[in-house]
Parts: sequence; C-alpha cells; structure tokens
Amino acid sequence: MNIRIMRTRAAIFAPLAMAALFFAHPFSASAATQIFLTSGSTWTVPSDWNNAANTIECVGAGGNGSGATTGRVGGGGGGGAYAKISNLSLTPNGSVTYSVAAANSSATLANDTYFNGAASTTASLSCSGGLAASANVQGLGGTTANSTGTVEYSGNTSAISGATGGGGAGGPDGAGANG
Repeated sequence: MNIRIMRTRAAIFAPLAMAALFFAHPFSASAATQIFLTSGSTWTVPSDWNNAANTIECVGAGGNGSGATTGRVGGGGGGGAYAKISNLSLTPNGSVTYSVAAANSSATLANDTYFNGAASTTASLSCSGGLAASANVQGLGGTTANSTGTVEYSGNTSAISGATGGGGAGGPDGAGANG
C-alpha cells in the first residue's frame, strides 16, 4: 500500500531530505528518480518537476482476513486495485494531498489510496481497496469502477474456504489472481 512516483528531471538537483515519507536518490541530469510515499498526507512537489515526464502509481489496501468461528469458515481478504497516471501536471514547489490507506477491516466500505485530491472521488489518481472477509463471506477485491487513472486493474476476491489466501492485488501486469 503505497504510492510510487517516477520522474525524469531536466537538471541536476541536491538530495532530498524527506525522512520516512519517500525514498529518493540524486542522479545526473535526465535520470529517473523513484519516490515512495508510504505515510503522511501532504507532499511538496520538487522544484524541478517535469510535467511531461512522470508516472505515478498506487496499489489499494487489501482487506483483512476472517478467522473461523463455530460452524463458520474463515477466509482471506480481497486484494487492492492498481492504477497509474502519466504526465500529471503539478506545480513545482506546490503541495499535494494524498492518502495511503491501511489494511481494511470493513466488509462493506473500502479504504482507498489516492494522490492529488482531498478524497478518492476527486483525486487525480486513486486505487480502490479490497474488502475484508467475514465468516462464510469472501473478501471482495478493489475495483476499477472505484479507481481513477489512465491504467487501472482490479484486485481480486479471496476464496471462501478456510485457511485460504486473500485475493491478489492488481499490478502493472494486470488484475490480481483469485485467493
């Protein structure tokens, strides 16, 4: 559950110091940089941001599994959806709001991950989270219908039988596999 930003800079820049918010390496001019946002809620756009050479990706949170109870079978949670957007126009030195969702304990309401917006429904990029399993009910995967981006893949649904894995998260190669 994170947001990955890949960008190509037009000029050399100094190393970025953003503690645990993201990972970055200084490279020479025109080299790619990967930034991972794993916590927090605002990100400052680098001064050398290139609106014509960037890609931002996210994976939604997975749903929690369910333990077995008397007379009921537990199951795995649903996998989160994947989405990607390329060449997003952002203002250098501006502030972007985002949310990296935690694992979901609800079987009816998804925890979504989103970037550049106040909510997943208004963000430039969002990834629907998977739903938690409950006794005898499998966890549903995050959907493309509830995600935004230029490329979107659904997470998948878990199996319903006991001791099974959750649904796979969507990724850059396609939808997640069944649990």
